Amino acid sequence: MEDKPIMYTDMSERDLLKWQLDYTMPMIIKDFKAIPNDKLGWRPARKTRSAALIFGHIIVTERRHVGCFLQGIDDIPGKYNRVFGSLTCCDPTEEEVLKTIGSGEELISYWQAVRKQTHACLDSLTDEDMKLIPQKTLLPDDDPNRNNPIREWFVMTIKHQNMAWGEIHMIRRILESDQ
Repeated sequence: MEDKPIMYTDMSERDLLKWQLDYTMPMIIKDFKAIPNDKLGWRPARKTRSAALIFGHIIVTERRHVGCFLQGIDDIPGKYNRVFGSLTCCDPTEEEVLKTIGSGEELISYWQAVRKQTHACLDSLTDEDMKLIPQKTLLPDDDPNRNNPIREWFVMTIKHQNMAWGEIHMIRRILESDQ
């Protein structure tokens, strides 16, 4: 049995992953909601992303990691996948992003629906599923999640969302300091 920090000894791995996913979600949403609707497409600098683009990317990558890679289900709406899917291959304009999101509330509702699907996936996993050895991994050699592809996708989702949250928080702070 792997050693867990003492505060997590009574939690299953599934519960710990759920907790990690759910811990920052309200704070990310709070920062996103604090950005005025007319500024959701605003970019702090020419080479940076807007809050709406970052937030949409958080949602689409969570669904891709869980739905596509773990469940074999690609149910991401086409408009979201095209604009928020891969930020390395396309750079949508502010108008494209704002046209795609409809509203910030629409994106928040979609993320809440995606999170329910993420929880359902975690609930369906067995203890044996959590111990699978990967064919290929994207995590560094010293990452303890490296030996399990299922855990790896969830941990990558958590790390990705926390990094993106930092970007949304920065945009919120810049906008507040300008007022």
